[in-house]
Amino acid sequence: MRGSNTLPIVLLLLIMVLVVLAVASWQWEPVAAYLLQDVDRDEVTWHRWSVLVMEPEEACPDCLQAALEDSRLVLAYTNPGYAEEWRSYWPLIRGEPWVHEETVYEGEYYVEYWRGEWQAIMKAVIEDYLSRGYQGVYLDNVDAAITLKEENPSWLDGHDPVEEMINLVCSLSHHAKSLNPGARVYVNIGSATQLLYRQDFTKCIDGLLREELWTTWTGDNATSPQDPEETARALAALEHAARQGKTVLVADPVWDKAEADSFCARAWSHGLTPIPQPAWASGYETPPLPEWCTQHPKSEG
Repeated sequence: MRGSNTLPIVLLLLIMVLVVLAVASWQWEPVAAYLLQDVDRDEVTWHRWSVLVMEPEEACPDCLQAALEDSRLVLAYTNPGYAEEWRSYWPLIRGEPWVHEETVYEGEYYVEYWRGEWQAIMKAVIEDYLSRGYQGVYLDNVDAAITLKEENPSWLDGHDPVEEMINLVCSLSHHAKSLNPGARVYVNIGSATQLLYRQDFTKCIDGLLREELWTTWTGDNATSPQDPEETARALAALEHAARQGKTVLVADPVWDKAEADSFCARAWSHGLTPIPQPAWASGYETPPLPEWCTQHPKSEG
């Protein structure tokens, strides 16, 4: 008789645990944010972001702590694809023969990212960010490899930029995880979506971001539809990565709540996590607005 009373109690406790876990899992909005300029504490806490990428050098003094309290995963922005003259490492590498001409962005330079000197600098940057409390790193400009493959400058000197980029990402990933086994490594895949079919690449990352999947900026914060063929190619690769268990973020410019909600619904339908980026903030100085994309289908009913 005693045993027969125990079973319903156990089942009730199990149900209660499952309910608590289900509620806890939806404390974070299924929306991500990408903040690169003028990171403000209030904006950091607009949503309980599923993933928040922040530029550490642009963040307010208490932004990281606020982000860690309110978001599921907080990543530090890094740029191993190119060298930047506003970084603290610049005086150490300015004039080095492995730092080359400017990219299309002022103050950003092509770099031989396979060089040991550069990788040591990037590892030191990652160590610094992880020691501050960031839960992982976000590696930008992975598609520098595709640009170099197409342009084929003489200083490649026999190096395959794609293979070297895979080696770089894996080296930095292994370093981050050696410092903190729980650290997460994401990349901005850009035009290098073909790498998502490479197991030797995807095994080294936990997630990725693709910008302008369905809508693109066309200058002066104007927007237009992305080329349908590019969307189809990119989406196939992103869905492939998602099936491999990678978290896939997509950031498209939107102008208002209606556009944001439509974009989020489309991203969710493909198993992707949206960043509905305000179209007037192409420098990622403003995150998605608080009222945008609050009704994920799984959180209803």
